[in-house]
Amino acid sequence: MSNTNLILPGSAHTFTVPLEKVGMRLDAFLVEQFSGYSRSFFTRVIEDKLVTIGTTIAQKAGVSLRAGDIVEVTFPHPEEKISLNATALQNSGLKIIYQEADFAIIYKPAGITVHPASDKSTEPTLVDWLITTFPNVEAIGYKDRPGIVHRLDKNTSGLMVIPLTSPAFSTFSALFKDRHMHKTYLAVVKGHPEKEGVIDYALARHRTVRNKMIHHTEGRAAHTAFTTLSYFAESALVQARPTTGRTHQIRVHFANLGHPLLGDNLYGSNTPFIARHALHASKLSFTFAGKAYDFESPLPKDMERLLVLVAK
Repeated sequence: MSNTNLILPGSAHTFTVPLEKVGMRLDAFLVEQFSGYSRSFFTRVIEDKLVTIGTTIAQKAGVSLRAGDIVEVTFPHPEEKISLNATALQNSGLKIIYQEADFAIIYKPAGITVHPASDKSTEPTLVDWLITTFPNVEAIGYKDRPGIVHRLDKNTSGLMVIPLTSPAFSTFSALFKDRHMHKTYLAVVKGHPEKEGVIDYALARHRTVRNKMIHHTEGRAAHTAFTTLSYFAESALVQARPTTGRTHQIRVHFANLGHPLLGDNLYGSNTPFIARHALHASKLSFTFAGKAYDFESPLPKDMERLLVLVAK
């Protein structure tokens, strides 16, 4: 049985593992029982020791289940911090670019995390702002990241689409999955890449540095087309068009080409000219309910200033 309704904090739920689920991961099993919640949510619940198998507290999300195992999960009590965090973000630069009944297009400035990294996080996030700005969004999509069908890195600025109804959430999720959501980014990179090209390096998470991605032949397929718009003395402005949405995809792809983004401390190109990696989600294009939509966001001021400085 799959439960998609909002689960009351503190409530406990018990399941017996059937024969056909033998060998299944614990976190995957829980997602099947509560399809409105993500695997990462249950990983955090397991880490908080809120899941038991029989009389033993589960230690790992990847533990294999056996027939007849009794799994009990207790849902955590969320901290009452959403309103406080939303207030903290009032002057952050977050804004609505466009809105209709089914969805909104918003602008996220650099420096804001899309959703909490863990239930213990106290950092204000985009999700906090969404819940207070669009009250109905809390019931849309996954409960630990409502209204979110795609993400931008904390220090990436630019456009995001936010579904405001459950049917729209399903539609936009399918658009991203089927690669019918067309995204365009602007980046300032080190050196002089080719005038245009395609980067097709599979990506996987680094084995020891968990917040870092690497090129790995056994990773997930990742595809980025690019055009170089301007060359400067030691850098270039490029337009990147990813057709997949892997974590850090554009940053890792250009770093593997030998042209890391300026300001990207994680992938190797520090600069005094900008305080974050120089990446901006500048365009979104898609068709929704039979109508074509195109949205564009100009470069933010810090990237405009960067271009002036590197052009000298």
